[in-house]
Amino acid sequence: MSSRCATEAAPRWSAQVAAEEEHETGTLKPQGSFVAYRPDAINGIVLDRRRYLAPLQWGPVVGGRNVFQGEIERAYREVGMEVDHIDDYTIHHSMGGEIHCGTNAVRMVAEPWWRK
Repeated sequence: MSSRCATEAAPRWSAQVAAEEEHETGTLKPQGSFVAYRPDAINGIVLDRRRYLAPLQWGPVVGGRNVFQGEIERAYREVGMEVDHIDDYTIHHSMGGEIHCGTNAVRMVAEPWWRK
């Protein structure tokens, strides 16, 4: 395993290269695909009217509390929902998906929801 000393140049991200090209040429050229570093909370699954299952956020911990998860819980609480978090990093996120990608939700539709 090789290591790089702090004085060596860091590799340039494709987003950085794209921004430099856009600045120089005035046009943005497609640079391929981008990936999220952390699981995206919006890509969880609604369990019922009051519960949401979100990916664990791996955010900064301040005062023993994950800041990102706290804000997600606050936002969902404002609309009457509780949030549970699950670690999906290895089983879904690292392969380009989140919880909703790896689940099959069966929902009962008692009446036409589109008429409400």
